[in-house]
Amino acid sequence: MWYRGYLHVHTQFHHPKTRRISPSQLADHLKRWGASFAFCAGDHGDLRGRYYFGLDTKEFREYRKECLSIGGRRGVFLVPAPEIHLMFPPYNERHEHHACLPALARLPQLEPPESKVLAASYTRDIAGFLTQCHQLGISSVLNHPRLSMGAIFGGPKPTDVKELSAFDYYELATKDHPDFFNDDFTMYLALSSQASPSSSMAACCGIDSLDRHLWENPEKNDLPATALFIEGAFSLETLMKAWHQQKCCACIGNIYPEHINPLPGRDIIRSKKVLITITTHAHDDPAGIDIYRNGRPVLKAHYNGSEYEWEDDCPAKGINSYLVHIHDSNSHLVTAPIHFAAS
Repeated sequence: MWYRGYLHVHTQFHHPKTRRISPSQLADHLKRWGASFAFCAGDHGDLRGRYYFGLDTKEFREYRKECLSIGGRRGVFLVPAPEIHLMFPPYNERHEHHACLPALARLPQLEPPESKVLAASYTRDIAGFLTQCHQLGISSVLNHPRLSMGAIFGGPKPTDVKELSAFDYYELATKDHPDFFNDDFTMYLALSSQASPSSSMAACCGIDSLDRHLWENPEKNDLPATALFIEGAFSLETLMKAWHQQKCCACIGNIYPEHINPLPGRDIIRSKKVLITITTHAHDDPAGIDIYRNGRPVLKAHYNGSEYEWEDDCPAKGINSYLVHIHDSNSHLVTAPIHFAAS
């Protein structure tokens, strides 16, 4: 089954009582919205350095315990996925990108926050950090790349930094900036064209900052979601297995996956022909379907919401990686790569 959840969710577990949201309350809200999991990015502080999540070893251990205390009750899992900063020269200024680390055990080696205002641990060694993540079994997310290029953070363009293409996931949208989707999607395609199947990036969506008012008065379809295909009984183990295998879709608005064959993921399908079938549900407007092979468009067509079948008549030599993008006026669904080795 496909299960919907929210990524990059900054929590308020330690905020004052008037604005605090406990793990149990968060799980209740998720269940009410039909979501089954959240990747919790740490408590988000304010510009005065209050309530921040600094991510030293003790803080992570305590935060992990709080997230996992839900333990699947209400059919919901909270996964600790703290956000850290990736620092680029010049190091005396904010010149950074951001990443979430869904980790159930250990984190890679990080430097502590320079101040409570920055409120996050960081690394200057991006390549070494990603190597450690993969050694620890962490499938990391490059957060809101287009936003991080802006004046506040001043990060470099992701396509100019080779190391960033080694992230496992690319966040296409957050609730604050759905208007950045086109820019982020263009950069995602460019990064996808550089990656091999063994290091491919999957698309996902996140939430980012929250306040109590949003949680208590949600417009469900306004929150970008990520769908994971879970095989077998739904558990923390099968959830994380699907995440590591990239069996996922990024969902913005009201288009959700119902049937995709073959499934997106890290596996390489060996077949005499390349054939992709997809069905979605819950979209209202006339839609389009685009398919990209190795980051380049190979199909643009109309999609009416029923089953759509497409065969690649001329796949390139070697392994081909396909992305499916279904979209209407307000919604997007983007699959993780589907890898084919046509014989």
